[in-house]
Amino acid sequence: GLQGVLVGTGFVEHHDPLLTNRWHHLTTLGSTTGLKVEVHKLPRWPGRLRPPPTREILDASVPSALGVVGISAPTPLHHALILAAHAWHHEPLWTLRDLIDIAAVSALVDRRDLDRTAKVWGLGRLWRTTERAIEGLFYGGRKTFPLRTWARHLGVVRDRTGLEKHVAQLVDGFWGMPPHLAPVPTIRVLRYMITPAPGESWRQRAARVPQDLGKLPAPAGRRGEPPAPTPREPPLS
Repeated sequence: GLQGVLVGTGFVEHHDPLLTNRWHHLTTLGSTTGLKVEVHKLPRWPGRLRPPPTREILDASVPSALGVVGISAPTPLHHALILAAHAWHHEPLWTLRDLIDIAAVSALVDRRDLDRTAKVWGLGRLWRTTERAIEGLFYGGRKTFPLRTWARHLGVVRDRTGLEKHVAQLVDGFWGMPPHLAPVPTIRVLRYMITPAPGESWRQRAARVPQDLGKLPAPAGRRGEPPAPTPREPPLS
């Protein structure tokens, strides 16, 4: 497949045991130029949302801006929503890099088409939150509630603090999921936060609470890289 072709041209697979079988793409590939490539198995949608049929995206694809014959890309309409969903899967309103990418691609598309397709794909609330954050950050729009609270790190260009990260995880569903799924991420995160890890006593878990809720900047792992080791992995949205 494509992974093998890329390896044959000089790319090297970077195996990470912490990511094995947890991700929606094959082993990350690196090159001597520093370029990293991920061959995805399917679009990654957050939480329990079901991604649109891959065939729908492929059938609507257009020639890539790379200008290389045989390489296609999603339409800007699909691409903007795929980027928004993928970014939210990693962490809601996490990095300016994600929002800049989404803003650049979505600028090519009629807003009504974006709203309509987002709703069909189950991303209506997620897209509204993302779009309004982009307006507030880049186009002089109103600073939304997330930008004033759990996503305020974006406006001052810093890492998200540990406390902001926990709040973002707790409210994730209410800003990005349909109403019937909104409480699911909150329940999952609360269960993770208050129950001991395997082999950990309740006393030890209680002692870790101040650390978990601390306001010091949390080491934000880059996409495809695991966070600093913890007694257990946090729940994925």
